[in-house]
Amino acid sequence: MTAPLNAVPAAISPESARNEGSRRELQAKLAGLGDLGGKKISPEAKAKKLREACEGFESVFIQKMWQEMRNTLPKNGLLHGRDEQYWQDMYDQELSKSMTSAGGIGLADIVENRLVGMKSRGVYETPGGEILYKGEDILKMNEKELRKIRGTEIGFIFQDPMTSLNPTMKIGKQIEEVFIKNKEMSHAEKKQKAMEILRLVGISDEERRYNQYPHELSGGMKQRVMIAIALVGRPSIVIADEPTTSLDVTIEAQILDLLKELQKTTGTSIIMITHDLGVIAKLCDRVLVMYGGKVVEKGLVNEIFYGTAHPYTKGLMQSIAKLDTKKGEKLHPIEGTPPDLFAPPKGCPFAARCEYAMEICSEMPPETYDLSEEHMTCCWLQHEFAPDNDLRRPDAKKREVE
Repeated sequence: MTAPLNAVPAAISPESARNEGSRRELQAKLAGLGDLGGKKISPEAKAKKLREACEGFESVFIQKMWQEMRNTLPKNGLLHGRDEQYWQDMYDQELSKSMTSAGGIGLADIVENRLVGMKSRGVYETPGGEILYKGEDILKMNEKELRKIRGTEIGFIFQDPMTSLNPTMKIGKQIEEVFIKNKEMSHAEKKQKAMEILRLVGISDEERRYNQYPHELSGGMKQRVMIAIALVGRPSIVIADEPTTSLDVTIEAQILDLLKELQKTTGTSIIMITHDLGVIAKLCDRVLVMYGGKVVEKGLVNEIFYGTAHPYTKGLMQSIAKLDTKKGEKLHPIEGTPPDLFAPPKGCPFAARCEYAMEICSEMPPETYDLSEEHMTCCWLQHEFAPDNDLRRPDAKKREVE
């Protein structure tokens, strides 16, 4: 006798059947997001299905959390027999769905907002603005145009070298990937370029390193390889995302010295993304201080460090331990939490945490004020009618909106 397609064969355990059922349920919801069989669905229906899929994802996530927590309990006693476990899993599944429907942990909202803001080719849609490189807006480029500038025009140093390198590929091959689209270069030429850049970033015995795998290198050596990958195409700009976060202090100093030397040698501009003000002071010429997705202050390094004009920048400076900090002296953290960028405040993003906050700060975005040729800030404290404060500059000039 043939079992119906929707029946669960006896050979399949109840736990496997439940997991398979959850998987198929979520899979069915996800499948409904597209156009099936050439049939178009309305934007409203698609939005509804997207929400259902995101809630299904959160429900499965919460259920797995419950299961992992229960796995830490002793495996004897009530609710740990086979039958009892079956009913417990069913209860967890229903509990997870109920929690998600009631608001859950916010994961469904995060996933939905991420997906809604993406185009079909995988690039986020932006509500406004542009990213100009050599006069062209990168946000409007297609995938083919982007490939032409990745690696060769714009390089990238990732935050964690321990996980950014491919563990299954030799170091040399990973460096040569930048030239994978260059059909005119021979294998020998690619290898020569890779060897040259390894020497340039201070890696000795480059022939041996070329044929090694990432796990055979130290953390500092891996970061040098990441820098080599970013520079091998001789890009005009290198974006370094927290390049020293996972390194100890000694190796960090070596990497910063290397970046500074390479910048002078190659003429490459480096955009450093970091929360470490010490790194900024050592390496950078100009600084953009960002908060809540907005630039709140911009200027030369000396202007930012010694002529601070925004409360957030001041808070960052005060939260750093200095050499002359006395024993028992407390640091001054910035109280509060960052704003929700999916629902940003209508006024200044820092208003809720600002010790200088005025009523207007929560109601209107701050105006931009020029303090010098290079120095600017976005803060109501620079307005001529603002109360006297230690951040206000008498020579501040309101920037006219074009």
